[in-house]
Amino acid sequence: MISPTPSNLFDNFNLNPLFDISPSAAGSETHNLLKFLYDLRELSNLQERAIQNKILSEDEAELHNESIAVTKDIADDFLMVAPILLYRLIEKYLKQYLLNLYKPILAKESDYTFKKSSLTFSQAIMTADILRIEALYNNPPINVEMTKLPGYDIITEIRELNNCLKHNHDLVSDKLNAANPSWVVNNIITVENIGERISKYDEAVNSFFHALVINAFK
Repeated sequence: MISPTPSNLFDNFNLNPLFDISPSAAGSETHNLLKFLYDLRELSNLQERAIQNKILSEDEAELHNESIAVTKDIADDFLMVAPILLYRLIEKYLKQYLLNLYKPILAKESDYTFKKSSLTFSQAIMTADILRIEALYNNPPINVEMTKLPGYDIITEIRELNNCLKHNHDLVSDKLNAANPSWVVNNIITVENIGERISKYDEAVNSFFHALVINAFK
């Protein structure tokens, strides 16, 4: 069951002159994505209800059953890629907030490079992997240790699940198991497994980004 995205007191205030992205933006987009995926799963139930109590020939019944089965398969395929879509959203918002926070530096970024590398701050942000993102948040002027914020453990789980689905043939990796031992190494990842965790992912992304914004713009 997808829980509704909670409203938050901080959404009503501009916490910083640089602040132009709502602290609930990532959580709301995550919630809407997951709601869409579950609405897709409901389509097959609607199809089944539409033919209840109707007198159908054997051929008509077979065609309807095949159509319902196809709809279920499509919905399950979408839910299987939910962790990949979720992690894309998470990275997108992590980078959007960084671009916002580094505005004073980005305004004259030709004078700056990231830790004496050849990358400007803007380039470092837009091409960042998770380790560089963590470093940028823990770098002046922000100084937020995002790994200690509530929900980051589940963000890590989503990232490792994303990696398993993209690079490990849908098998649980050691890193995913380390993030959450309920994922058993080398077990196949199923749509049922993902469905059991979806509500936690919904809540965690919302909680994490609220905490991130409040700490980053305090």
